[in-house]
Amino acid sequence: MIKRNKKKNEKYNINRDKIIELIRLAKVEIDIARENFNYLDDPKLIEMAIYQEQAAKSKFEYLVLEAKRKGIKAEDEKIYLDYCK
Repeated sequence: MIKRNKKKNEKYNINRDKIIELIRLAKVEIDIARENFNYLDDPKLIEMAIYQEQAAKSKFEYLVLEAKRKGIKAEDEKIYLDYCK
């Protein structure tokens, strides 16, 4: 049973560089959704952009919390500061 749990933990173990890259990608997704929102005029597409931004924000927040939980700190704190604009 211990081996099974160890394998499961290894499966979900994301290293520092990977989680920072995922945070950066989530930030890009937020930016893209915001840009889409600014240029769309169809109500359905605007709604889609809103949902995309919400999903990207949720992903970003989850990854930041996960990084904090694992004691991961990015040298480039600009990632978070840009998000807070």
